[in-house]
Amino acid sequence: MKVVLGAAVPLFAALLYFYSIRALADLWTWTVAYNLKVYAPETARGVGQTAALLWKVAVRVFRWDLALVVLGAVGLITFAAERVRARIKDGPFEASEAFRDAIVLAPSIYLAFCLINFQSGPDLLPLFPFIGMFGGWLIVKVGGSPIGRELARIAPAAAVVVLLTLIVFRSMTYRVDSLTLQDQQKQFAAIAEVLSPNERIYVHGTVEILVLLNKPNLNPYIFLDRGKDEWIAKRTDGGFLAVLDEMDSASPKVVAVSRTGKVAHSAELRQWVNARYDPLDMPGYPGIYLRRQR
Repeated sequence: MKVVLGAAVPLFAALLYFYSIRALADLWTWTVAYNLKVYAPETARGVGQTAALLWKVAVRVFRWDLALVVLGAVGLITFAAERVRARIKDGPFEASEAFRDAIVLAPSIYLAFCLINFQSGPDLLPLFPFIGMFGGWLIVKVGGSPIGRELARIAPAAAVVVLLTLIVFRSMTYRVDSLTLQDQQKQFAAIAEVLSPNERIYVHGTVEILVLLNKPNLNPYIFLDRGKDEWIAKRTDGGFLAVLDEMDSASPKVVAVSRTGKVAHSAELRQWVNARYDPLDMPGYPGIYLRRQR
């Protein structure tokens, strides 16, 4: 009951908040209905394809550190096997041991989810603490085994040496290969100069513009990929052209349109932009436009 209440209280608070701002229907539409009816079918892959993508991204992200990922994976499998044997041996569920099972369940469930829907590098972040946890556990486990008692004497020092080597190596070889925050601030200052405090802006894809200019978007449609534009069009009288007409009536002085590769109505969106806006020359940020003076 404590667990159920612990989940129910924040859920009720969230539902109450969305109801108070008259957005409860939108919450359901975009977190449940859209994902179930559109996003899931659009992004569906076979388990084999998803596993191959997961491995490809892991190799690209971790590179030589992939050895530590493998160490963590072996530790997870070994620890999970121990928990299964303990459950078979001990019989009835022991509440005092429940936390050990929970430690296995969390990464296992997330990995299962990744095999259903994995996108890219950021999806690996929730696994980082478990890689360290189970990799460290495996080192201690091997050091305490009969065949590893000799290793136990050097294992702590070896672990420290490996970690320090990694830290020093990464610190010395790290290079910034993209725009820094300072670079972005300098570039977006050119946008801030042409905008008065009350002038509107529409951004699709390059949402860092909104963050660094501290401005709200013209509408909620910051990313219309994977069927979102079709989903919105079906629920708007006049379809997607009506959405564009509504945006045009607001006359945003600056628009930024990028990442339209998976947008079904990208041609209409770009046609609307090209008919009313001229491009701003901003290295590293193509697709930023200033409204044409009539």
